[in-house]
Amino acid sequence: EYEKGDQSPYFPWLNAMPRRYYNGVSMTYACFDCLPPYVSRLSKKERERYKVCRDILQRASLLDDATTANKELVKFAYNAALTRSTVVGTRELRI
Repeated sequence: EYEKGDQSPYFPWLNAMPRRYYNGVSMTYACFDCLPPYVSRLSKKERERYKVCRDILQRASLLDDATTANKELVKFAYNAALTRSTVVGTRELRI
């Protein structure tokens, strides 16, 4: 939908979303050191899940290379899905 720009029917919804998130994906390694141990571990796990997602997107041929190379865009998409999805059924997530 990002590649369609303002021609996408989802543009108003996507454009209204926050651009800054405060979670493990957005933290630096110095931030992890400042957190209590348990919270730091959870935040690091979230960052690792993001890295896996980013690697999968880069290998998939579904998106343009310029889109998957844009780290801030991939981070935004991951955070949007992470914070806006709900569990449906036993394991499926939907936005």
